[in-house]
Amino acid sequence: MGDGWGSEESQVNQIGIYIVAGGAIIAALLLWGVIPVAVPVSVLAAAVAVCGLVGGAINVLGRGPVAAGAVVGVVMALGGFCAVYFWINGRESVRWFEVMIAFVIGIVPGFVVQYLIPRMLGVRAEAGA
Repeated sequence: MGDGWGSEESQVNQIGIYIVAGGAIIAALLLWGVIPVAVPVSVLAAAVAVCGLVGGAINVLGRGPVAAGAVVGVVMALGGFCAVYFWINGRESVRWFEVMIAFVIGIVPGFVVQYLIPRMLGVRAEAGA
């Protein structure tokens, strides 16, 4: 129970994390210009949110409330994407490690939510019993 849910992650659950992180990373690369395709920020943010919802739900599938996993996924995905957006916006040049650091800092709130939700749900279950 390393991440706070009812059981360890299966391979299917791990795919959810790849969807959350992959969607946000690809959107950040598009935003940064590494992938030379012009996509509006609002479209990228919407795509990242959908990847966060779906990936977060898959990550918790069979281990806890799917809605809680979806919330964690959205917070992680949008947090990482928004941190990169605000870091690179208006800058002439950005180094790859700056983008990576911004992304990691941006996903920290998702880890906090990941820590808190199972505990909050566990406390409610004990209070109801």
